[in-house]
Amino acid sequence: MSRPRAGFTLIELLVVIAIIATLVAILLPAVQQAREAARRSTCKNNLKQIGIALHNYHDVFNTFPPGWIGVNNGQHHTGVDEGTAIPATWRSGYCWSTMILPYVEQGALYDTFDFSRVISDPVNHPSLAKYLPVFACPSDGNAEEIFEVHDEINDIEMQIGLSNYPGVAGVDHLDAADLAEGEITVGQQYRNDGIFFHNSKIRIADITDGTSNTLMVGERTTFIDEDHGGEKFYGTWTGLIPNTEHPFARILGHAEHAPNYAKRAIPPAHGHAEDFGSSHKGGAQFILADGSVHFISDNLDSGVFQALGTRGSGEVVGQF
Repeated sequence: MSRPRAGFTLIELLVVIAIIATLVAILLPAVQQAREAARRSTCKNNLKQIGIALHNYHDVFNTFPPGWIGVNNGQHHTGVDEGTAIPATWRSGYCWSTMILPYVEQGALYDTFDFSRVISDPVNHPSLAKYLPVFACPSDGNAEEIFEVHDEINDIEMQIGLSNYPGVAGVDHLDAADLAEGEITVGQQYRNDGIFFHNSKIRIADITDGTSNTLMVGERTTFIDEDHGGEKFYGTWTGLIPNTEHPFARILGHAEHAPNYAKRAIPPAHGHAEDFGSSHKGGAQFILADGSVHFISDNLDSGVFQALGTRGSGEVVGQF
């Protein structure tokens, strides 16, 4: 006599499926949180490496690197039309993050640049098209490792490497750099009240607000330009590429708005390419001038954030 075949009834099967679905629904957010915690930790480690590199540079040269170089020892450089390009950009273009490459274990890449020529010279194009993980936040899911910029004057396309970590220029807008006039052989054509700007040579001694109260480098997630059909705008570690879209904002940011300003503004506001922000929930990570890394809440008062963005304005900053 045959025995009845063992198995699940339809109701039992549906119950098992429902239990599995419930467990997945419970576990998935926890897995996502764990992954984001790992990405945020990697981001913080990147910033720590950059902070150490900036201080190593300072130890060697007794100054932090320039925001970008607009002249190179007074020597003229070839490769850009002097009559049409912005004077502050046509002499060189190498920026603070280019200068610290030897201190983030990228000395071999640093040696491939021809510093006797402007950064946008064709001889430097292969060096520009490099993705360096130390300059990239893994939480920025919208980012492209290598992206294209267009030199509108010379009609040249260039591939350059991504960066999510612009230097802090201060509180004043970067648009002022576009308005500079005349040739510069010494000094700064564009100045700001932060640590990085045109031909800057800021020493620790110049940071009179205190190194633990002054922002040096911060996070910026991919900027979505809502005014131009959602076009994506990326920062870069490479330098200031003349005659391209918002060249200053690709390497620097200003501290007018607290992190993630556009995301949390009521009513909704359009952000700016030079704003700081991140894909981490609740704020963004910054390197202070003492080399430490701190998470700055996007609920921080804008006045306090602006005070942190300046190096010597004399504000008293409490806990942040």
